[in-house]
Amino acid sequence: MEYDNKNLKTDLDRFICSNSSDFEEKRVDYLGVNIFPDEKKQSVFKIYYNDSASRTKSHPLIDFLKRRGMIRFLTMVQDRTDPHRLRFDVGLKNRTNENMLEVFKWLSEHTWMFERNSSEIRKLSAMKATELENHDFAALYFLGFISYDEEIAVLKCHFFNRICEDPDVLHKNFIFSDEYYLSFLSNSSIGGFAELSDLLKKALRHCGGHLWMTGADYTVTSSEKYKIYVKNPDNPYTGLMAVFGEEKDRHLCEQIRNLMEWNDLHREYFCEGFAVCLDMEAAVSVNFYFRQKGRRNTDESSHADSDRTL
Repeated sequence: MEYDNKNLKTDLDRFICSNSSDFEEKRVDYLGVNIFPDEKKQSVFKIYYNDSASRTKSHPLIDFLKRRGMIRFLTMVQDRTDPHRLRFDVGLKNRTNENMLEVFKWLSEHTWMFERNSSEIRKLSAMKATELENHDFAALYFLGFISYDEEIAVLKCHFFNRICEDPDVLHKNFIFSDEYYLSFLSNSSIGGFAELSDLLKKALRHCGGHLWMTGADYTVTSSEKYKIYVKNPDNPYTGLMAVFGEEKDRHLCEQIRNLMEWNDLHREYFCEGFAVCLDMEAAVSVNFYFRQKGRRNTDESSHADSDRTL
């Protein structure tokens, strides 16, 4: 949901209050907050629903993945009010070569975005995510989309950035490989990943934590966005302000400070991770992901199960 940016703290409180029943009934996996460097660009607030709450609706892509036994976790996302608009993140399992090639085939037949960006998506999917044989594309572990009346308008791909013994059990027997992934992305010749990789090196140094995943959004209008995520940062707010700098990114740092002050007043939420994003206009923005304390998801199938992610 978008607000007017007059007061991020008040707007975020209003958003949570307007969805209080979802939080109280424990239907929420994550609370998302997107902030931007442009003062005219409105902040976006999002609810990521947990698996049980997300299975009330479906879509042809979800049905296809269900038939192949590939659904690990479903996350329905609410970020605006539109009865014709559906947004989902689908956690994938059984990411064998055979299954992933069938996924690529389905996407090629049903979306313009995959057909146009298939080489890029395949390259990112081939980042090492496991030593297990027959899992050459297992890095692609969440497949998201925004759909209008079942027509996919935005394809969202999320690629896991840890090496797991078992790619279907992400929360144990894994290895941090931050340098490998940042080097891979920096040298991939894909979008703005070289610039993002430099920013993320600074972010890890100032904020702590480890890489979570890499994201790429593809739209029907060829307006791409690239993202790199950090999980479990020790110092997300002042760390990011140090990365961006007050003089260069004044408004972005101001919004980060506002979010820090909001979190100081609402200790029932903790920032589990953030993403640094780069769009086609080379504008850098930041997405934050909050969970309620005491509600840390131990379900190994969720977005959050990288050490047990968005």
